[in-house]
Order: sequence, then structure tokens, then C-alpha cells
Amino acid sequence: MPVSPKCVFLPTASGDDDTYIANFYAAFGAFTTHCSHLSLTRGVKGDPCAHILDQDVIYVGGRNARRMMEVWCGLGIDKALTDAWKTGVILTGLSAESLCWFSGSTADSWGQPFRLFQDGLGLLPMSHSPHYDSEPEPRVIFEASIARGDLVDGMAIDDHCGVLFRGQR
Repeated sequence: MPVSPKCVFLPTASGDDDTYIANFYAAFGAFTTHCSHLSLTRGVKGDPCAHILDQDVIYVGGRNARRMMEVWCGLGIDKALTDAWKTGVILTGLSAESLCWFSGSTADSWGQPFRLFQDGLGLLPMSHSPHYDSEPEPRVIFEASIARGDLVDGMAIDDHCGVLFRGQR
């Protein structure tokens, strides 16, 4: 990894919220001078897939995972992220947007109640439940969905916790 890695922020799930983008630069600018973002819901400029493949770190912002995946699939971003992962680019995201790396989860992208979200990239072939300690409704749905076989076995992550995968381990 370079001393000053290139890091791109994908704020797609928030509709490219300006405040979220500013917060990214404030936080990540302390670590690298090579920060950028791709606003994919406001008209695409340049070649976003090439930009993604030229990064060392890809950070995905949160809010609406379903909308994010629709935009990504329409633009080929899903394939670019898969290609980036295969070449060793660091992929990260917290909360609901960590869902995109897994095969399935629960999400409130459609409003309440929580429903199964099975449109992730599947880079990690398991299911995932964020906020496991603080959100009882998705926890119950997650556990019941695994028990019924609607979701594959997975990983539940409490608030303020992180998980590092190397490949699929």
C-alpha cells in the first residue's frame, strides 16, 4: 500500500448527500491527500469504473442499500468493485452499507418493516446483520431467516465493532 493511498468515497446510498461527502473529506483527509468521491446519482462524469479500479481504498457510505445497488448495477459499478476486490483493493463500509459485500442481510431500504436484502455483491459468501446489539427487529428477522434457510449462515456485528476479512476469511 502506498504511503499516501488513493481513497474514493461512494456516497450513493445517501443520494450523494453533500454533508456526508464533506464529512468524508474531513475524516479521511487526515490520512491521505488522495481523497475523491463519485457522485453517481447526480449524473456521471468521466469513467467511474476506471476511477474505482485506480484506488487503493474504496469506502462506501450508508443509508439506502437497495437504491445503491440499483444505481451500481445500472452503471457497472458492481462489476468494477468485484474486480477491485480481486486485485486486493481495500473495500470498506460501515453499518447498512457493509451489506453490499455479503450475500444477504436484513434492511429497511423499503421503509419499515425490515425485509430480506439479498442483492449484495456476494464477495463474502455469508449473510450479515449490522447493529446486532442495538436493533432488535432486524436481529429477530436475521436469526429466523437463517433458521428457515432464507439466508445462509452469517455474521452479526455489534455497534462500535469492526471485522477484517482477508479474502473470504
